[in-house]
Amino acid sequence: MQCFLSKIGTARTTLRHLPTMAFLNNHQAIQPFDDDHADGLDTDFLSSMVHWDAYAGFSIEPLDVSPMHSASNEFGALTPDIQRSSIAPAPYVVSTAFNANTCPGACNHPPDLDLVSSDDVHFSVSCDMLRLSSCNGFAGSALAPLSSPCILSCVYVEDDGNVLNIILHVAYGASFALFTPTFQTLASVIRRLSAYGLDPKACVFPGSVFFDLLRSHAALTPLKVYCVAGAHDLDGLAQVASGYLLSYPLYSVTDAEAEEMGALYLKRLFLLHHSRLEALKSLLEQPPHFHPEAVTCSFTAQKGIARAWANAVTLLVMDAKPDMLASVLQKKLGKLKNGVSCSECNKMIDARVWTAAVDWTMTSVSI
Repeated sequence: MQCFLSKIGTARTTLRHLPTMAFLNNHQAIQPFDDDHADGLDTDFLSSMVHWDAYAGFSIEPLDVSPMHSASNEFGALTPDIQRSSIAPAPYVVSTAFNANTCPGACNHPPDLDLVSSDDVHFSVSCDMLRLSSCNGFAGSALAPLSSPCILSCVYVEDDGNVLNIILHVAYGASFALFTPTFQTLASVIRRLSAYGLDPKACVFPGSVFFDLLRSHAALTPLKVYCVAGAHDLDGLAQVASGYLLSYPLYSVTDAEAEEMGALYLKRLFLLHHSRLEALKSLLEQPPHFHPEAVTCSFTAQKGIARAWANAVTLLVMDAKPDMLASVLQKKLGKLKNGVSCSECNKMIDARVWTAAVDWTMTSVSI
């Protein structure tokens, strides 16, 4: 026992003074690099110590001891991570409309350019088609030299896949209604058309797919559609949107919205509201016509009806809105017949109210 402890002490002393150690495997002894400290060391005993360590759970294979991929086991030894995290390659996303096999419309030009959107969607397009529709070579991307007859030139653009897809359809003269783009996408496309050498006024006109899609959003977001139309002088679209703004309180238009639509279209919107109210005053100014004086209805009584009409019109105009319905006008002015016993006077009131209602429906509802 004393001999055994003496050997352990000798081994500890020797290992403490060795500058480096080489661990070969679980079945080979530790080989010291410094022979000066190896004198008196029992190799067989040291070999048995190594085997014992291996059985106790230590590994003497080469280890990864980097801080990010190592941990200590219950004996304090460093063990490598069993599973390493790997980064999967990004998917290669190709447009379903613009690729090597398909293109929208009747296009006979094979693709020779790969446009990549900001969200890494690839569009295989023809430079000839883009140059025909654009005045600046599609922001210069269609002017890029071909890298190889078999390899498409790759050009990255700053717009995302949804916006670039619609712009390319416009450049190809193809319909994109199948994609049902949102209003935000359509608005972004209009703002970016000029950057690619496309004229918004030539792309958004009554009867076009672009116009019809924007018009479908006018009922829900009329002010946004009007702002986009005003910003790019799309008069037809602005007229459609203005018809849905008759009930909109103009005092709630923000500075940003006023700046976007421009001073001209802001003025036209204010004039629309003002002109409708002025037209209402004008068409209600004339009271009901008088009928010949009768025993049961004198001119004095008919003058009273005229004064009652003027008072009713004053109250009506004070609360009137540019979007007031003709049925509301008929209902409010028809109350003048209450208390009037003369049948001729009632006929005159009905005729006047009907004429006013018809004239009001004929008044312009757009800029």
